[in-house]
Parts: sequence; C-alpha cells; structure tokens
Amino acid sequence: MKITLIPVSQEVWNSKEMVIVIQQAKVSARRIQKGIDIRLERTRFTNACNRIEELALQRSGDYNIVETEGENIDRFLDNLPGSGSLQFPFIEAEDILRVLSISNIKSLKKKLQSFGGIVLHVDAFNGKPCSFNHQTKTLKKKQSTSSPDYSVCEVDINKLEEECKRFHEQIRISIETGIPLGWINIDDDGKGGLVRHEALIMAIREYLYVKEQPKKTEMVDVIKAIPDEEATEKRNKKWYYKFFPFLKPAKPVLKIIQVKEPKVTLMPINPINIQVAYEDGSIGPDFPLFGLLKTDEPPPGLPIIKAALISNRHFELDSEVDMCLIRNTEISRREDATIGEQEQISFEIVYKFLDEFLKKNKGLELQLYHTGLEPAVIGTYRAILKTLLNSNMRGKLKVIPKMFRGYQIGFQDLKAWY
Repeated sequence: MKITLIPVSQEVWNSKEMVIVIQQAKVSARRIQKGIDIRLERTRFTNACNRIEELALQRSGDYNIVETEGENIDRFLDNLPGSGSLQFPFIEAEDILRVLSISNIKSLKKKLQSFGGIVLHVDAFNGKPCSFNHQTKTLKKKQSTSSPDYSVCEVDINKLEEECKRFHEQIRISIETGIPLGWINIDDDGKGGLVRHEALIMAIREYLYVKEQPKKTEMVDVIKAIPDEEATEKRNKKWYYKFFPFLKPAKPVLKIIQVKEPKVTLMPINPINIQVAYEDGSIGPDFPLFGLLKTDEPPPGLPIIKAALISNRHFELDSEVDMCLIRNTEISRREDATIGEQEQISFEIVYKFLDEFLKKNKGLELQLYHTGLEPAVIGTYRAILKTLLNSNMRGKLKVIPKMFRGYQIGFQDLKAWY
C-alpha cells in the first residue's frame, strides 16, 4: 500500500479557511459518534476533509508532497488521530511526532516535524478497509483553469458597490479555479456561505451567455470545375468554327481539379460548470455558465404565469401570484436532508413543471417572485438554465426575477433570463 502525505506550513494550517474546515470535520466526527444526524454529518465530514486536501494541495505545491510505502503503513493508518472509531485524514502539529514514532517511520521524522500539519491521501487500500470516508477528486488532478471571455458581461465590476463586486470576484474565482462558491466567501468574521440570494441571481445573470457559436476551421479537399484556356483555344480552332463562327459557344471548356479550401463547422457550446458549497458542508451539482448563445428575447404574447418561488414565506403575495413553484412542506418534511439535497429537490420540482408546461404550450413568461431560502433559489435557477440549454426549448421561455425592495417600492424586475 502506498500513501501520499502533503505537509502544510504553519501559515497555511492556521489560515482562516483551513481552521474553519478542520473544525467542521472535528465537530461532525463528534456528532457522528454521538449518533446525531449521522447521514447529514457524514456528508459534512466528507466534504470538509475533501476541502482540507484541496487547500493543502493548492497552497503547498507538488514539491512538498511525500509518497511512502512499506510494512509500517498499516500501523501508521491505525494510529491516525480521530474521534472514537472515526479517524481524520490529517494530522495536526502536536500529533505528527507521536504518529510517526508509533508507526516507526523514522525516515520522515526530520522531514515532517516542522510543519503545521500533514494531510493524508491513501492511493490504494489493497482490500484493507479504512475507517474514514474520504472521496477526493482533486489530489492528482489540478484545479480546472478556464479563461472565458468576460467582455460579454454587461457590467463593469470595478464600478459596483463593494458587496456586489465581491460576489462577482467570487464567481470568477470559481470559474477559473473550480473552487465551489461558498468556500471562497470566508469573511472577516470567519463565516462561510454566500451573499444574499438576490445578489447571487443578479451577478450570475452576467455569466450566462457567449458572444458567438464556437467554430472549427479545417482544410478539406474540394472538387472544382474551372475554365481550361488551352482546351478552349484548341476547340475554337476547329475547322467548322472557322467557317461557321456563329457556332462558337460562349462558355469555355471546363476542367476538373482538386483543391484544398477552408471548411468552417459550428461546434456545440460547452458550458463552464461551477458548484455551490453550503454552510453545512454539502456541495450542489454543476451549475452551468457561459452555455447560451446571446439571442433576442422571446417574442411577446407568451402565456404569463406569476409565481412565488416557495410557499408560506410571504402571505401578502397570495393575492399577487397565480401559484407557488415549490411547496414549503416539500422542503421542510425532509428534515434529514442536507442543504445540497434541498437544492436538488427544488431543481427537480421546478424542472418538471417547466418541462411539462412547455410541452403543452407555445411558451412561457414566468414572472418569478423571490421568497428566500438559498438552496431553493439556486435549484430553481439551475432548472431554468437546464431548460434554456435544451435547443428545443430556447425561445419559448422567459423568466423575469422579481425582488422585493420594501413596501414603498414593492417588487423590482431584474434582467430577464431567456
């Protein structure tokens, strides 16, 4: 069996985000041992451990990674720190020498004892069960690096107020590095999570479209017929053309040749996916950005539905809307669901509604009144995007987000999604 150890400096180990996720792993492990919300806490524990490994890899660099194997590896794994029967895939500074000494891995003592902590990755279990549940996708794979064309965005983030500017920066970091939104947003109080949902929808709206369809140009063989001057002149010298010039045709003799010419093929648009990390450690599915070709709004005259996003949030809306997309009970009755699972529930409900309505009608203008609950908002707009990404539905759906701006102003329309 081989294990990979990622030494982490004191500075990185004591950084605000690392401290938060280590504490999340410890709290979740303790709650698992007490039998409290085991399913939820296992998800939190796994996601926290994944994030610890990502931070270690990103900020330590490949040159610090140590791979080791041998007969003492099993003893090393058995003596990892933990909570009850649950072990942590990381070792804090005060435990490094103890674990290495018990494991009798003397060669690593001098190399590792001065670090702030060590993060562990097991390359192969060789049939031996390991007591911590660690499912990483990024140790051997660097974070994705995408460089979209931000000029398509209709906003200058340098002219925005600080909160809006901060969220645009978070979105761009997530696009360019693959780090989930939410992990990025560690504020001065050490708290994670996103800014309020209306800022999210306003900001993400700027990252939906691309300027033009991607194209691929290649040189291909083409058969062409071109005038053959020599053959034409030879034909024109025939005796019967000399005596009867009116027989001389206007068109020249043609010859067939093969040439290479550029061929332009329209390519599918491949969205850039980001993810959202929630305060309970759960992470939502891919949220596609830069996946839609900029186009005109759908034609007027579409059937209009005024809908509240979720029921039992603002009762004064009851007289304004035709329906609620999501019933509050559909979320609240799943008490054991993670926030990421709540997002998925919301996504499935809204996507089913849009799919069934658009198959039976010529289109839809959805005037969507926001009523809070972050995972429901994100799940709903993910469903809207999936619908718009379907070429058969494009041009049939227009969604107008409506945000409450106080009782004097009422609901304000944001930019439409279409």
